[in-house]
Amino acid sequence: MTRDQMLQWLNEYWDVLRSMDTDRWVDLYTDDASVEDPVGGPIFRGKSELRRFFVGVKRSMKLLDLSPETIFFAPPQAAVHFAARAVPQKGPEFVLRGIVTYAFNESGKVTQMRAYWSL
Repeated sequence: MTRDQMLQWLNEYWDVLRSMDTDRWVDLYTDDASVEDPVGGPIFRGKSELRRFFVGVKRSMKLLDLSPETIFFAPPQAAVHFAARAVPQKGPEFVLRGIVTYAFNESGKVTQMRAYWSL
C-alpha cells in the first residue's frame, strides 16, 4: 500500500470508530488479523474475536473520537500518535492519548493492529 492509500484507510477507520459500526470496523481487517489493544492485554485473532472485542468497546464507550496528532508511514505499515475524546457509557468523558501501529496487506486491509496507551 502507498502512503496515500494508508491515509485513506486511516481516515475511514476514524470515521467508522466514531460511528461505532461493528460490521464496518471488522470489515477493515483481514480474516486472520490480530488486534492487541492495549499492548500487553489479550490478543484478538480473526474476525469473530475482533467482533467480540469491538462489541466490548461499544458496551463501555458511547463515543471514541480519535484525532491523529502525528502519523508516521513506512509502507506497508503506519504508526499514529493520537488523542481520543472518550465518552464512556457511565462516568465523565476523558482524553486518551497513545500510539497505534498498523500493518497492511496488498489489498488494503489491516493484518495487525497494536495500541499503546494507558489510563
